[in-house]
Amino acid sequence: MDVNVQLFKGGEDEGLTQLARISKRLYQNEITEDSFRISPWLSSGSLSPKMAYWYLNDLDLPRKQKQFIEKFYRDLMVRDHFRFLSKKYGDKIFQAGGIYSHQVRTRNLDPNNLDSWVHGLTGMPYVDACMRELSVTGYIDFRKRKIVASFFLNELGLFWILGAEYFESILVDYDPCSNYVNWANIAGLGVSTSSDKPLSAINQGRLMIRQGII
Repeated sequence: MDVNVQLFKGGEDEGLTQLARISKRLYQNEITEDSFRISPWLSSGSLSPKMAYWYLNDLDLPRKQKQFIEKFYRDLMVRDHFRFLSKKYGDKIFQAGGIYSHQVRTRNLDPNNLDSWVHGLTGMPYVDACMRELSVTGYIDFRKRKIVASFFLNELGLFWILGAEYFESILVDYDPCSNYVNWANIAGLGVSTSSDKPLSAINQGRLMIRQGII
């Protein structure tokens, strides 16, 4: 995987520049979900969700490109959903059993497995490439995050809190609510929106890895 991808700079001016880049790609019909990257500026407060949404929504675009804006809007709603969950349940989002205090079976705490995952040395090419990209840029898209988290939990058998803590330490778009609630969801310990079924995401990710699709 090519890790020569965008390195992020902070601040409102750079966030607005990124919105202008996205707008240009939308007009040129060159946009993809992978290049629709605005979360680092949202998480840092450099841009507000409303500012970003209305900036893009007000563009005069054909229907096909407008679908990316609609997807962005749904993602913002999920982001708010996780924030409200965190407000309701408080520090339970950081606890081993998740917001419902589930009993958690003993997990593998082997530091060698954790280290191989962090440094992209698991022997699973796609997972390793994603983790190396993350280490270089501080960012991978949400689909890749699901895949590497699924591998972490189901193939390496590691404790979900360790993965969430590593993401906390390295993500340039780190948000405590999204990060910990998503990890708990993928571990089967949280609640999920209808568009983000944790168990199906795990099974899909494992199947795609094993079939060599990714």
